Amino acid sequence: MSKRDIIDRSLWGLAALALGFILLLSAVLTLAARQPQDGAADTYGRTMLALIISGAVFLLVGIALELFVWGAAVRHASALADGRWRTVLVWGGVAGIITIPILGVGVLIFGSVLTAYLVSAPNRPSAHPHATTPTKPVIVRRATRGWAITAAGMLVALAVPNLLTNPGRPLHGLLWPSLALVAIGFAVAGIGAVMVGAAWWEALFNTYVLADKTWFRRLRWTGIVAAVTMPLFGLGALILLAVFVAYARRAPDGTSSSARPPASTPFPV
Repeated sequence: MSKRDIIDRSLWGLAALALGFILLLSAVLTLAARQPQDGAADTYGRTMLALIISGAVFLLVGIALELFVWGAAVRHASALADGRWRTVLVWGGVAGIITIPILGVGVLIFGSVLTAYLVSAPNRPSAHPHATTPTKPVIVRRATRGWAITAAGMLVALAVPNLLTNPGRPLHGLLWPSLALVAIGFAVAGIGAVMVGAAWWEALFNTYVLADKTWFRRLRWTGIVAAVTMPLFGLGALILLAVFVAYARRAPDGTSSSARPPASTPFPV
């Protein structure tokens, strides 16, 4: 299986996870908001129950696809001359799976390791493999799109309960459609966040090949701080946004031949 196939299957897994999240969250909240005596006894309740089951199925399919992608990535990395990719994938994936019960920390670890491989590992085994790290303009463009998608998703998620469900508004009294739109907003914001995270890894690998490691260290530590402070009312997002703006304006491009040392292997250990 080529790396392109691995990336495609990972995207399908992400899509399945997003759809499962939308169906499960909206249906569970709708069913929970009903009167206890109603439950799932009528047609509406049974419909919500069917949506819950469908959402759970999509979530399981998405998880299975991502685990399959991880296994395929490990096999692909095993054929590379540089064995560090395989080591990072194996131990990072195992650590992520084990720590998932700890407030979902494992999801961040597993996703980060897999994303790092997908954005910057060599495409194929060879004597002199070439990293797939994009140029700085491409990284900035992808990060900008990710931030725009995240902002649009959050706008939808916040606008629906605060603006569109008031009396006289289009969604007044429509509980499940309102919750479904909120879930869609959060899912879209999550996809945008994944894009931003991928751009951060790309920028990290891009700056690692520079002779001056100043920007690499800035990106590394601000990314860690952003991940830790993300639960504090989104403070981490502001930190990451600030460092991306600074990176876009002042950082050199590691893929430029004038900025890169002659012999360098992009792998920020």
